[in-house]
Amino acid sequence: MRDLLTLARRECAALFFTPTAWGALAIFTFLTGVITGIAVLVPGSPAELRTVAAAAGWAMLLTAPALSLRPTTEDRRTGFWEVLATSPASVAAIIGGRYLAGMCVLALLCAVGLGGPFAVLESVARPDVAEALCATIGVLLVGSAYLASGLFFGSITTSAAVAYLTTFFSWLVLLIAIRSLAPVLPSAEADLLFAADPVRRLEGFLNGALDSSNILYFLAVTGAFLFAAGAIQSTEAERGSHRSALGTRLRLALGIVGAFALAIGLAVVFHAPPVRVSIDATKSRGWVVNERTARMVAQLPPGWRATWIAPTGGLDSAVTAQLSEVLDSFAAVGGVSPIAHQRMDPSTPEGAAEYSQWVGDLVARRRGSTTDMLSAVAKGIEEFASLATEGAGEVPKISAVLADLPVDAADRQPIEQIASAFSALASGAPVFLQTLRTMQSQRPDRALPDSCEVADVLASNNRDWAMQLGQLASWLASREVDARAPDPVRRLALRMRPVLETHARALLRTVDTLDALARDQLTEVSIGLARGGGVVIESPSGVAFLTDDALRVNAADQGATVRFDRRFRMEQLIDGAIRSILDDQNPQLIVVHAEDRSMLTPASDGFDACAIADAARAARIVVREWRVTAEPRPIAGDLCAWMVITPRTVAVDRSASERALLEAVTGLVTEGAPIFLSIGPSLRPLAGRSDPWSEIAAALGARALSDAVIVDDIPVSEGETERRTKLDIAVIRSSNPLAVALEGQHLGFSVAIPVAKIAGDSQQTTSFDLLAAGVEPSRSVERDWRRRTPDPRSTKLLTEPISVAAAITRSTPGARAVRAIVVGSPSWMASSVVDSARSLGGGRDALLNPGNREFAVNGTLWLAGLDARLGNGGSGREAPRISPLSLGARLQYTAGLAVGLPMLSLLVGFLLVRWRSRS
Repeated sequence: MRDLLTLARRECAALFFTPTAWGALAIFTFLTGVITGIAVLVPGSPAELRTVAAAAGWAMLLTAPALSLRPTTEDRRTGFWEVLATSPASVAAIIGGRYLAGMCVLALLCAVGLGGPFAVLESVARPDVAEALCATIGVLLVGSAYLASGLFFGSITTSAAVAYLTTFFSWLVLLIAIRSLAPVLPSAEADLLFAADPVRRLEGFLNGALDSSNILYFLAVTGAFLFAAGAIQSTEAERGSHRSALGTRLRLALGIVGAFALAIGLAVVFHAPPVRVSIDATKSRGWVVNERTARMVAQLPPGWRATWIAPTGGLDSAVTAQLSEVLDSFAAVGGVSPIAHQRMDPSTPEGAAEYSQWVGDLVARRRGSTTDMLSAVAKGIEEFASLATEGAGEVPKISAVLADLPVDAADRQPIEQIASAFSALASGAPVFLQTLRTMQSQRPDRALPDSCEVADVLASNNRDWAMQLGQLASWLASREVDARAPDPVRRLALRMRPVLETHARALLRTVDTLDALARDQLTEVSIGLARGGGVVIESPSGVAFLTDDALRVNAADQGATVRFDRRFRMEQLIDGAIRSILDDQNPQLIVVHAEDRSMLTPASDGFDACAIADAARAARIVVREWRVTAEPRPIAGDLCAWMVITPRTVAVDRSASERALLEAVTGLVTEGAPIFLSIGPSLRPLAGRSDPWSEIAAALGARALSDAVIVDDIPVSEGETERRTKLDIAVIRSSNPLAVALEGQHLGFSVAIPVAKIAGDSQQTTSFDLLAAGVEPSRSVERDWRRRTPDPRSTKLLTEPISVAAAITRSTPGARAVRAIVVGSPSWMASSVVDSARSLGGGRDALLNPGNREFAVNGTLWLAGLDARLGNGGSGREAPRISPLSLGARLQYTAGLAVGLPMLSLLVGFLLVRWRSRS
């Protein structure tokens, strides 16, 4: 060991007191700095080092062999190797010393080359420390394998150039062979090849997975190369001995083959799941709620609390830990009155007693005294039972009247209907009353007795019977004064009319009393607790319940195609619950379309509304749909937004389904309903016809050019361009609450047409441009969008950002403000666009267009008039992201990493070399 450390110090001095290490560090930091500035420091992009670390892994293939070849080939060329071979130091100590010295340099490269970018990320975002450390370990391990291979090939030849090229191309050939052969092999053999790919192994570290299989793979490869290098150099030390050259070479070959066979065997064995251990290093930082949520929670009055009902066998340990972390983060930003939270397990004896006490306290806090409700329900039941008794007694009397009437009498049918109604009342009343008694007691689908539902059901029943009795009394009154009515009918009318009117008035009085009762806030809690655990969010004025299913579920389980950090979802749900309690409103989003299927179920091509529905539900927005060709118009409340999805294929002639959709939307516009209209390019203006969707947009207050498309003509080869319609969309800054809520969000449209407000705001209309496509060197507005290549006659390059969405507020004759949003993209809300994402590893995805979700949620809330709830979606926080950066700040960071660090490295190296030369 002493010899090994002595030789390691000698080799370190040879590397650090010469320009070798510092030149490598300068090149390495320049590479990582440039990549950080170009590919990482992009405002709104995920704050992670994957791209930089991946480039560093490839840089190791160029750097590590060069560090190992200088001492090996130089010593062999100058004859110093013979001096070392005859020294007391063993070959293992010599090889180990050179390896340790090289690893010291590689550690310096990783510390500075990856530490610098991480420090910059830390200043503009909250990157995951453990994830970055995991990526650094991966780069260091792959560099270790490349370094050991350089020592091996350096032991074969005295030429540094030959050894370096052999090392580099050996790894390159291995990578090419694996990626060429694997696709044509059976699955089992292909998996073995993929397992031998060092780049794929490195990707595991870059994804934040500290996998024992990957660690052992690099250690085994490193060990095999070091053993082979030692075997070769030991053989050279034995030259001139009495042993035969053939025997020596045979032992050498067998030793090298055995070493690599052992390495392969170990890698295969420890790649198997039973002995493989993987640690997720992607969630090491504590969760912090977003700024808007923190401000809202800090302003909450005292009395807010969160109670987590966590029965054994509910949420798994990972989800439990994440939920606890999120609840703690809400408590941490609560200011002087934090949201206190407690956890209880009703499945344990201790927890059961605590749970029972909590339920009693909750009912007392939320329902208070139930005397009024119980009294009103009892009075309603009493009046209905009295009516049922009266009806049972009237059936024989009415039958007697029917017996006295001729078969063809005009009054016979109405009286038969009266008899049938009273007969049904007499037979059905006992069943109905028993149902009410069951509802008043414990139910399987309720954790608490539901007096509110009993009151609603009873009020609806008594109201219906009061209406029927009133109609019967009116008919009897008309027969009572009709001189032409038969005597049996007139006698029936004189006797029954006052009785029916009395019962009708009594029933209506019970209905008024029941309707005036305060609504029971515990219905949602009762249903949720009957299904399992969850979190009860409670304030002095309201309560909300989040089920275990909602807390554990991922977006992908709701029909979306991405997987988020569950902590992000939990924050969304808790934030939405708090805001819904604050305003006590239940907005609705109704998706209006003419498709032949539901837009709220996943589609194979991604053209569905599952993603925005998922985001809306997380914000406590009720999502429904209206298929205009198959369903009647749904009844909507005042807080409702109608999202219109126009047909994807708009032919020149209107189809029956499009005509139905146009008729439905025109009706909504005429009524002044809040509309979320999305339109796209149309063939009709190009054919000389008017586009009805543009006309609807104009009626709403926006000008939509459906005969134009915004395109990018990207050069792909000499004299050839490729036309692309996919655009990054930015929010236009303004003082409007919707624009403020969306500020800084990144949206993406697969296709966009110009949409702008109609100039000239008046007292009746206020509008503003909301979203815009920015200026790019090859971006233009193509008036004839059918073209695949630019035409100077129809193509106009953009010189300033162009609006693609407008928001309008109109005043109706009744002085009621009506809002509308017109978006120039037919598919911005489709799941294929909304859920477009890149994988970050660890079961996480980062949305490429997080603003699309925010636009759907906040647009709905703005249309519903709930401005106070804007900005609570938090989309984009599913992964840590780069904060907004000016171009100047980005250039400064890039210059510091790509110029400052390399220059500093060279300066330190120059000073050390100069000091060593003088000493």
